Amino acid sequence: MKKLFRLIRILLFIAFIITAFSWTQKKVTLATEGDNDFAEREDYYYELCSGKNLSEDDKKVCKAFRDYLEEKQEALEDELDELEKNIKALKADIANQGKKIKQYTEQIDSLDKQISSINKSITMIEENIELLGQQIAERELKIEQLDIQIKEGMVVAQAQNRTNSYVKFVMGANSFVDLLRRISAINNITSYNRSKIEEMEREKALLQADREEQQLQKDNLISQKEELKKKQDTYEKLLAMTQELIDEYNQQQAELMAQYDMLDADNKELEEAIKNIDKALESFTGSKGFGKFVKNKRIRINSGCYYYHVTSGGFHAAIDVGNLGYGTPLYPIANGYVFAAKGGCAYNGGYLGNNCNGGRGNHVFIIVEIDGKYYSVYYEHLTDVNVKVGQLVYKEKTVLGTSGNSGDSSGPHLHFAIYYQGTTKETSIQQIVSLYKKYGIRFGLKYNITGSCPYRNNKAPCYMNPMEIYGFEWHQYYWIGD
Repeated sequence: MKKLFRLIRILLFIAFIITAFSWTQKKVTLATEGDNDFAEREDYYYELCSGKNLSEDDKKVCKAFRDYLEEKQEALEDELDELEKNIKALKADIANQGKKIKQYTEQIDSLDKQISSINKSITMIEENIELLGQQIAERELKIEQLDIQIKEGMVVAQAQNRTNSYVKFVMGANSFVDLLRRISAINNITSYNRSKIEEMEREKALLQADREEQQLQKDNLISQKEELKKKQDTYEKLLAMTQELIDEYNQQQAELMAQYDMLDADNKELEEAIKNIDKALESFTGSKGFGKFVKNKRIRINSGCYYYHVTSGGFHAAIDVGNLGYGTPLYPIANGYVFAAKGGCAYNGGYLGNNCNGGRGNHVFIIVEIDGKYYSVYYEHLTDVNVKVGQLVYKEKTVLGTSGNSGDSSGPHLHFAIYYQGTTKETSIQQIVSLYKKYGIRFGLKYNITGSCPYRNNKAPCYMNPMEIYGFEWHQYYWIGD
């Protein structure tokens, strides 16, 4: 029985050892291949990789996590680029829609004037109708008065002659003189009545004309009001269509901008996280390919590499980039480390022979890693310097400084040089910095063609030709986008 218990204890102990070993192996596997659960445990890895005193296994995990974050950031930046394109497309579309809105607005303005004119016309017609109504009433009253006057005249004539007939009145004369008197009286009475009757007929004709004119004015008023209703309906529809276009654009723009702001905030968080991890790792992760040193700028290659130009000759281990003026932001061409940075020179005080900061003026020197190789990159004759020695910088993101005309310079330009320093297996940042401190900016190379990479068969260190890297040609202009 004791042997049985002893065997059980041994088996349990072995099981414990196996379990512990398996857990240790699992931790090691997680430490080296932890990218499988980065998406599910970002907070955990961020906290781990932002801490201090990282073990070698932790550093491996954190470098992998950093790569994961950088890939995520690249994907996010692609989304931001796509959103920017959509916003630009929307603005282009609204520009087209703006033509419609302009047409609508012009039509609305025209209709507004027409409506105003019709309203004035309606007011005038209504006033005319009212005046004609008053005139008609006056004419009707006058005709009525004339009619009364004619009738009263006839009654008076009959009363004076005491007869119901003009004939009886004339034949009742006592003498010839009386006959003439009676005939004259009758003529006077009939002439008076005749003039009144003629006047009444004229008034009746004018009354009829006024009534016909009033009816025409009323018909015109109805027509004008119908036209006004049509114009107002069209006016309201155009207003609604215009507002609908504007509202639709505003809504789409607001939605896109909200998405952009959200992604931009996420992008900044990722960028900050990567910086913190780099700080914890005390190193940076290399970049893929050579990046841009300026953005959204039309540049000119004033002087080529290895030789200035035909007129003056002389060796030149860089290119002079013109058309930058003062204050154009300058960027790292890859992730890297600032190993020299110095200001203090007048940004526009450059002239040939100016020895401020050794003739380099305000300058920034960085070491970058691109596709497993180290390069030192020089930015000289700047307006200002925005970074300091020991600072980590990021491809096309960190503003190193801005263009200017400081030091030994004949005008605002950028002296841009790239030196090859070897592969990441052959050297390190510390070794490159040590060589710089020992030999200076040229790393012990002679400043002539013998130090160029073609002459040295690309053996590090050597002077590279930026024109070959970027496909530039001497004295040509190039647009460098975002």
